[in-house]
Amino acid sequence: MLPSNDTLIALGLILKPRGLLGELLVKPYRNSSATFRTGLAVSIKLADKIIQTKIQYVKISNLKYRIKFEGIDDRNQAEAVKGGEIYCTQDQLAEPRQNEHFVFDLIGLTVFDCDNNRIGVVRDLISIPANDVLEIEMDRGNVLVPFIKEFIKDISMEKKIIIIDRIQELYHDEN
Repeated sequence: MLPSNDTLIALGLILKPRGLLGELLVKPYRNSSATFRTGLAVSIKLADKIIQTKIQYVKISNLKYRIKFEGIDDRNQAEAVKGGEIYCTQDQLAEPRQNEHFVFDLIGLTVFDCDNNRIGVVRDLISIPANDVLEIEMDRGNVLVPFIKEFIKDISMEKKIIIIDRIQELYHDEN
């Protein structure tokens, strides 16, 4: 059984087995090598069951994560968890470094421009090869804003707001 949903954080998706000893290729949902670490207690959620385990070790090469979980010791066991999602409780995550934020902390923040005009609400943070982008829900539809310093001027977790600049470059205002 998974811990209560409000404390669970989805960490990544198991893509496929690698090798014969139970290693798995994992697509992380966060771009931080600190997400997965040896000894981290995780839950692997499959369609029909949930497996409680710990990370035995993590190898990162060519931007790919190879993870070995305790109790998954051969290719057949690894095949059985293919497609599973990896979760942990929020209190197990390493604190983000300065100027880093968890995606779940950003979702729901209100977005303002530099003139204090309300733009919308953050709905998601999407990873693309060039850089991450914020998906902001506005009255006239959604807009994607590059999550880079040229656009993101301030994030205040205390006020639950994000200040962005140059929003007019990202959508055509008909008014």
